[in-house]
Amino acid sequence: MTNRALQLFAVIGIAGLLAGCASAGHPTPESSPAQAASTSQPPPPPVSSAPPAPLSDTDQIKATISAFQDAANSQNWVAYRQLMCPAMLAKFTDPVMEKVRENRANTGITDVTVTGVTITGDTARADLDSTNELIGRMQVAMTLARGTDGWKICM
Repeated sequence: MTNRALQLFAVIGIAGLLAGCASAGHPTPESSPAQAASTSQPPPPPVSSAPPAPLSDTDQIKATISAFQDAANSQNWVAYRQLMCPAMLAKFTDPVMEKVRENRANTGITDVTVTGVTITGDTARADLDSTNELIGRMQVAMTLARGTDGWKICM
């Protein structure tokens, strides 16, 4: 693996990818003690909601990239490697991971935005807009593969 490829991996060690999920609920004002005392009826039971719909493949891919980025930015190398497909994981031996760690330490935090996802069967390509503290901005494409336990980075 070339030094440029390792640097690119450190850069897209991928953080801050997706905007957080917005809450669908709205806060409700709390009742004052006087209001609670003047009400003889108990509060209504909570409304049960249906379970959330399963995430689409695109959303699962975005979540995988976000988790990969967060793992690299927080230097959680166990989580980082767990998000790799088996073929990629086999290439990220201890000496390669040492270089990734070094590059991450030298280049700082990276933020990425997924600008597009193309899925073909059990593989996908994610186009990213990546900004790194030291290196700056670059366009990057990542390959992912669907495994038995979800989408994995397989660049």
